[in-house]
Amino acid sequence: MNDDLEAISNSELGELVRRAMKELTSPLSELSPLEKTTLNQARIAAISEMARREGLAQSEAKTHANATRLSEVERELRLHEAAIQYAETPEASEQERFIRSARIRDLRNEQARLTPDPAA
Repeated sequence: MNDDLEAISNSELGELVRRAMKELTSPLSELSPLEKTTLNQARIAAISEMARREGLAQSEAKTHANATRLSEVERELRLHEAAIQYAETPEASEQERFIRSARIRDLRNEQARLTPDPAA
């Protein structure tokens, strides 16, 4: 049944759940116990499919947000490294390195956290 549900849009799944609940809770409904069980199973399968899709959408959104943040972190790291590398004198370079060291360390930690694990 799940294969059938994958081809149905979210709005159609929502409508299926709504109608199934309406039919199951209607006092005028003349469903046999087997029909009620089958309808309830279809309702549960539709809800499960909607939850699965929502989980996938959230996972994709998180992956995109992490990739965006990772590119921002890498850009900022390059800016700090360029400021150190292109300082006017060696003393100024050491001063820049000292001033920026805490931020660079924080950025490298964040970069390690955001970098996808190749083993996963």
